[in-house]
Amino acid sequence: LDMCNGKLNGVTAFMTGKLRAAGDIMAAQRIPSLFPL
Repeated sequence: LDMCNGKLNGVTAFMTGKLRAAGDIMAAQRIPSLFPL
């Protein structure tokens, strides 16, 4: 929810373990560009 509100960066969440990703990590890195704030 904090990511949606712009309070939490996706990269920071991933690095701190608050966000987990499985599959194509390169594709996951492009997701923020799909939802500009």
